[in-house]
Amino acid sequence: MGVYIFLTTSFGILNPDNFVNTLYRKKFIRNATVRKLLNLNRPGDARFEIAASHNLDIYLYSAEGLSLEPGTMETVGKELQRVLNAPVQVHTESLPLSSGSVGDADLENLHKKYRSEITLFLLGSYAPHPSYVGLVDHSDAMYIFKDAIDDVAHLQKSSTATEISTILHEFAHLLGAEHIDIDGCILSEKVEDSTYYNLPSLITDSFCNTDIHEIRRALAI
Repeated sequence: MGVYIFLTTSFGILNPDNFVNTLYRKKFIRNATVRKLLNLNRPGDARFEIAASHNLDIYLYSAEGLSLEPGTMETVGKELQRVLNAPVQVHTESLPLSSGSVGDADLENLHKKYRSEITLFLLGSYAPHPSYVGLVDHSDAMYIFKDAIDDVAHLQKSSTATEISTILHEFAHLLGAEHIDIDGCILSEKVEDSTYYNLPSLITDSFCNTDIHEIRRALAI
């Protein structure tokens, strides 16, 4: 019991650089039962479970009045299948939630109530950082924000590519991938925040070779 308390306490510390996280987290998350027992639920903690899935089920929950562009999730599914070699099935539901601004407590409540294998929430805007187009703060959930996406989308003919790049960016974080410093790639830090200067006029809707290399690096750890 003492070892369990020590491990759960150490893994739960916000600073990910403590020696327990550094030495053991990546080993323990390889086992789904151990991961759940120790409540390892940070972005990337479910990477091996996701990558080993024969079918990827994504549950899309949209706030009232919000929807993705036609073809967005179809392209997302094809791109994820290209990288993970698993077909993607999208299940859509409406949220009894307005399309206004949400805070961290709202995100936590949504995650607790609608948690699925992989959950994607389409929301209005993120109150702490209204310029964020997307974020992840759990091992199995992504949040994208339509207001900020629309701010980016004015640079191009439609918001489809912006939606796709945002979702793929956040999904890559669920796979343990980190940002890369290459403009025009989906894992560029610029993809997450609409206030970055020099956003490209044509936003990519597919992973570049460096994106794929970073995802495979994360899954090889």
